[in-house]
Amino acid sequence: MTAERVPMVPGMTGLSVLARGGYATVYRAMQESVGRLVAVKVENGILENERDQRRFMREARAAGRMSSHPHVVDLFDAGVTNDGHPYLIMELCQGSYSERMRRQPLSPAEARDVGVKIADALADAHELGVLHRDVKPANILMTHFGEPALADFGLAILTENRDISITLDVLTPAYAPPEMFRHAPPAPPADVYALCATLYALMAGRPPRWPQNSADPSLESLVDMFSDPVADLPHVPRDLMALVMRGMSTVEPARPRAAELRDELLAMELGAVPLPTGMLRHQPASGPTGHGAPAHGSPTHGSSAEDADSGETQVVNPEGPLAPAAPPTPTVYPPPTPTVYPPPAGARVMPGPPAMHGLYQPPGPQFPPPNTGGARQPTGVRPGPWPGADAAPAGASGRRLLLAGIAAGYVVALAALVIGAFYLRSAEPTTTFVSEPVQSTPACPLAPAGAAQCVREPECFDRVTVQSGVARAPAVACVEPHVWEVFATASLPQGLDTASHSAIKQNAEVRQVCSTANAKAINPQQNWQIEVLPPSRDQVRAGDRTYRCLAGNPPTKLRDSRFAR
Repeated sequence: MTAERVPMVPGMTGLSVLARGGYATVYRAMQESVGRLVAVKVENGILENERDQRRFMREARAAGRMSSHPHVVDLFDAGVTNDGHPYLIMELCQGSYSERMRRQPLSPAEARDVGVKIADALADAHELGVLHRDVKPANILMTHFGEPALADFGLAILTENRDISITLDVLTPAYAPPEMFRHAPPAPPADVYALCATLYALMAGRPPRWPQNSADPSLESLVDMFSDPVADLPHVPRDLMALVMRGMSTVEPARPRAAELRDELLAMELGAVPLPTGMLRHQPASGPTGHGAPAHGSPTHGSSAEDADSGETQVVNPEGPLAPAAPPTPTVYPPPTPTVYPPPAGARVMPGPPAMHGLYQPPGPQFPPPNTGGARQPTGVRPGPWPGADAAPAGASGRRLLLAGIAAGYVVALAALVIGAFYLRSAEPTTTFVSEPVQSTPACPLAPAGAAQCVREPECFDRVTVQSGVARAPAVACVEPHVWEVFATASLPQGLDTASHSAIKQNAEVRQVCSTANAKAINPQQNWQIEVLPPSRDQVRAGDRTYRCLAGNPPTKLRDSRFAR
């Protein structure tokens, strides 16, 4: 048998096929420059002219504009191989929700959770003028952190540059709205329809209206299906079912916008969602197995409901059920002050593992003082030899030589004094010299014994939105641009409704904690604006009534932490 020819993608090694489709093949590969496993999607076609190249780069840019969203599969790079095949280098994921729903349909609470996150991704995309155009369970992947992420924004089209001729090539009939079969221009309501059809399928185990026993519906039959009612799902709460049905309306204006769908789903009380079995919240992104974006084929007649979900994609290395992942490498956070401790004599200084870019991580183990271990240098400290690492103060060796010429006994005595001085210095903390003076953090203005407290670990958010009284804000790593940072937390006073953001913000006890005076007492460098982020209803039901006091200067975006202690 002839060995399969593997494409040459710059910077990639160890390519192995994950999935094949009519339009592309997806490979698992190692990105050598950063040592991570990735998914490489290589188009089967060749870009033969400038128009095709422009279209590919337009799609790649559209995908790149979206990949910073926490629920969109990351796009790392794009390009063209030497023989003309375009490729995308993407985040490697665990599997798709198509596989998940075939094993077992999702509970209404979990489907709601997926819907909130994917609707938020679509709302962001629509705000940027980007349409996805093929939302379906096979295009919602599960990251190594157990989170849903929307894949294949490489098929997205900028609304200012529509190309109607390729509409039917890329849609999946089981999840496409009726206007797509009428060659209507792509528009945001089509994405909303597809997401609601996807949520229905995740809870039912099969797409809406799809014939249960028919393997080959014709195009005419597909169009006729839209006149059939969608069956209710008895186990789904009435308000969730009504919202999904509204999103699948055959009349475009009757559908909610993506942001409205997100907010209405978020306001529903369906209970907390547990982590998927075998999934670790902080599993490293370079896990041993996974899937990238699906390899799409054009939808063909003669496909079952499952085939309609995945086009002509053939999975070459199926994973089966999600397996437990290896424990993550602990992230070591630096101490909150610029004080570092010298290591014991002769100890090797090992650098701590780097923090994962763009992810908030909880603190890892803290290194103890030098009598039991070493310490990692704080961020911003100039690298160099440890303070006190010399065997003697400056000039001691010259004095030793001088004394050696006078009497050997004095040499022995001086050596003993020097060694004793070293251990005496090693027994107490030593301040590292830095290129710029480090300002000490003012004392916390909140009573340490009270319910309110200052924050020890940085926690940042983007803009806060309020819908039907419920406030929400996407969490952002503080090293990335953000609008708000938490400067204090406290327990919500009894009797306050979490669905009334204004009542919480105006409460006298909350205002006393979330005050400009407290923010300025912790960081007096700016005139801070204040916002309050209450706990969600699910958090309150789980026993967590913590609200967060936020400080910022909207619309200005900040970078790095200003309040963590």
